[in-house]
This record gives sequence, structure tokens and C-alpha cells, in this order.
Amino acid sequence: PEEAFIRCYAALIDAATQGGVPTTIVASITSDKDRRLLNQVYFSSGSPENIEIVAQFQDGNGKRAAIAEGLRVVARDLPPARSVTVLMDGDTILSQDAIAKSIVFFQADPDLAAATTNNRALVQGTYTTKNWYAVRMAQRHTLMASMALSHRLLVLTGRYSLFRTDIAVSADFIAQVEHDTIAHWHLGDITLLTGDDKSTWFNVLKRGGKMLYIPDVVSYSVEALPSPGRFFPASTRLMRRWFGNMLRANSRSVALGPRKTGALIWWSLVDQKLSVWTSLVGPIAVVFLATFLSPIFIVYYLAWALFVRTVLSIGAALNHGTISASWPFLMYYNQVWGAALKSWLIFHLDRQSWTRQDITGAAPKSIMANTNSTLLHILSLLLLTACVGVFIGQI
Repeated sequence: PEEAFIRCYAALIDAATQGGVPTTIVASITSDKDRRLLNQVYFSSGSPENIEIVAQFQDGNGKRAAIAEGLRVVARDLPPARSVTVLMDGDTILSQDAIAKSIVFFQADPDLAAATTNNRALVQGTYTTKNWYAVRMAQRHTLMASMALSHRLLVLTGRYSLFRTDIAVSADFIAQVEHDTIAHWHLGDITLLTGDDKSTWFNVLKRGGKMLYIPDVVSYSVEALPSPGRFFPASTRLMRRWFGNMLRANSRSVALGPRKTGALIWWSLVDQKLSVWTSLVGPIAVVFLATFLSPIFIVYYLAWALFVRTVLSIGAALNHGTISASWPFLMYYNQVWGAALKSWLIFHLDRQSWTRQDITGAAPKSIMANTNSTLLHILSLLLLTACVGVFIGQI
């Protein structure tokens, strides 16, 4: 939308002006109308002398191609040594001090390879939708601030992240963003459609690059549930994309080993796969106990589950600054329904789509491949159910 476009670039120009360093903004646009809006925003901001805007028309091949072309523009401009490149989405609105507060870390630490910041969501939607985004952002903030102490992170978000320019314009970095693939034991080679931020993160991770999370710098993303807009189907579509990106990046990151990734991040990556199954143990166990012993176990389980998530909600709220009575329920929804989705995605990693664009990944190579993936998923759930039943003495 035009309003979001103007807000994004007006905030970016204001932040670059306050940053006080020479800045080139490479804007990936789709029409002459966008170019005219860029000129309008630039002149409305006072035509700051330290800022140059380059309009880069997208070729229509998706976000990855647009990022790669933008980085080639930066490379051709021969940026100075120790300069910093920002990658950000077109619906992100920066706080006025975002660039000024971010680049000082790169100036102070020559070893810093990349950094990302706190995110807040400007949500258009219902009470439930707003709090669903809020609790996700609150948990993310707490987790990222903790992991940053290891000088590594689990993601360099596409909303707003900064990279050393010599890394961002390197041939392998651009190639990884533009044409990233993974090898899957069952599905073969999978070309990655979504998850460009996982590609940039993996490139820095495999270099052993130092990463930083800056908690007091905030970028705001304009969010709304995709079609059909109803909470359950729309949030499911988003989680399928997010969790698919996470799982597609997981195995090759674990393969780097703890020496390259750091012990904490390596174990967190291992836990991403383990938690798919451990999160389903409780619901499966309570079904057994309620069926074969007494329905009262449902009450015990729900009371314990909500108590634990209430404690977690309070902990996240202390860092985030707000809380809602809906948070424990939304945390439980994210964990259990999210785990169920992840268990399906593990065997269907070739299924990819953007939630707000009519762009999807390649269909399965054959009906047999799709059938085999479905059977493997069902067998894995049956095996987990059997193991839980034996463990609690009901089988």
C-alpha cells in the first residue's frame, strides 16, 4: 500500500539523517509510481545531502533475486572499507535512532560481522491477533538477548539487520541469497524460495562471524493476517512458512558443529528438532490417562500447562513491557499446534509459499514422493504415541 511505502522510506531517511554518515539507499521497486513516491519522500525530508537513493527495478523473480540485485548495486558502488550494509523489508518502519545506535557497534568492534535488533509489530486485526504477535515478539526479545551473550544468534531477521559490507557484497553471500539449496535425504535437492534471512544468517554462521542483538534499538513491522484473515487458518499459514524456514536451515547448521556455531547455538539448533516431538508428549500422555484411568487427568494437565505458561508469560512481559491474560493460552497454542505443524513439515520441506504473494515452491517430484512423505509422518506419530504409552504404563 502507498501509505506503508511512504512511512517506510520516510522513517528510513530520517534514521539515516540522524545517523550522520554518507548513506546510499537501494530501493527495490516495481513501478514508476514507486519511483515518484521515492522522490516525493526524499524532498519532503529536506533532501538531506548525506543520502543518495538508487531506484532498483525488480525483475519479478521474487524477493531473493531483488536482494541479490540490490547487493550487486552496492558492490558496483565500491563502498569504503568498514562500511555497513542494511537489509530490511519494505514494510519495516525504523525508529529515528535505529541507524545511529546500530552502526556504533560496528565502529567499536572490528570483529562484529552482523547485528539485528528488537522488533515490534504494528498489527491490524483483532485482540487475539494483536496479542499473538505481541507474545511472539516478547519471547523472541528475551531469547535473542540471552543468546547474543554467546556472540551468535539463531536468525538475522529480514525486517532489519546489518552486515559488514565486505561480507554482504561477497560473491558467495550474494549467491547464497539468490540461489540457495539444501540436500534432503528423501526429497532430494530443495531450492529455497522463502527464508532469505536464514540464508544470510547461515552464510555469516559458517564463516564463524560474530553476531550481536541490540535490544534497545526497535524496528516496527506492519503486520496483518494473510487471507482468509480468520485467526486459526491464517496463523497456521504463517507458522507453516516460519517453521518451514527454520527446519530447512536446521540440519546444515547443526552439521557445522559446536566449534563453528558455539555450544549454545548448536544445542539450540538440536533442540529445535527435539522439541517437535517433546512438545507433543504431554497431550498424547493425557489422552492415554484420561481414556484408561480418569478424565480428571485432563484438568490436572491443563492446570499445570497454564501455570507454567503463565510464569513464562510474566518473564517475557518483564522484558517486553506489556502483558495480556491471553498470553498463556497463545503460548500453549504456539507450542502444541506449532509442534504438530513442524512434525508435518519435517517430511514436507519442499512445500513453500509466500503468505501475501501468489508465489509457491515446486510441487513434490511425484505422487509417490508425496505419499511416502505422508506415510513417514504418520508412522513417526504412531511410533511417538506407542513410546509415550509404554513409558506411562498404558501399553
